[in-house]
Amino acid sequence: LSQAVLREIAMTGVAPKLYGTPGLGQLLVTGGPATEYHVTLDPARLAAYGLGAADVSKALRDASDVRAVGITQRYYQTYAVVVDASLHDAASLGAVRVPLKNGGAVRLASLGAVTLGVSPVTDQTSIGGRRAVIVNAYALPGADTVKMAAAFRAGLRGIERAQIGR
Repeated sequence: LSQAVLREIAMTGVAPKLYGTPGLGQLLVTGGPATEYHVTLDPARLAAYGLGAADVSKALRDASDVRAVGITQRYYQTYAVVVDASLHDAASLGAVRVPLKNGGAVRLASLGAVTLGVSPVTDQTSIGGRRAVIVNAYALPGADTVKMAAAFRAGLRGIERAQIGR
């Protein structure tokens, strides 16, 4: 698997299952590029609609809505409660309506292409000389790290069983 795929698995499949472990202060995934969507605009289509890249950028910014709606506390930590109505796939990005100067709007997909890509690599990790993606766990002060490690092992076994269908 590529490092981008491994990072995505670590971010969406492994880390969320480890959150809530008693004594855990923070999880940090390092290594590999993050997946992201690339928007490639067609200058001729933009000109035909009288639009510029800044108009598309503003429409995308306005369409992504992430808001903090409150807080909660657990294990001596305070968490922000967030509602995420951001754009999550190529179809939702392509459906964003870009306002026209004379009224109306045009779909982003009509102005160019939306493709899945990876971000520039800003950090690398390795284990035994091979590139890797690592999930780092940081304990709260005074936490029982032996119990945390046992909880992580149990959580990882559960993830493994779910992946191989046991």
